[in-house]
Amino acid sequence: MTRPAKPRPDVRAMLLQRYPAGLFNDAEFEALLHVLTD
Repeated sequence: MTRPAKPRPDVRAMLLQRYPAGLFNDAEFEALLHVLTD
């Protein structure tokens, strides 16, 4: 499956705005990003 050429919305920035800093640790945040972007 090929990725679309169009850039995705910046999920990381969106999550950082929506949730308070420190809510997720780095590992949890990376795992969440992986789930949301794959």
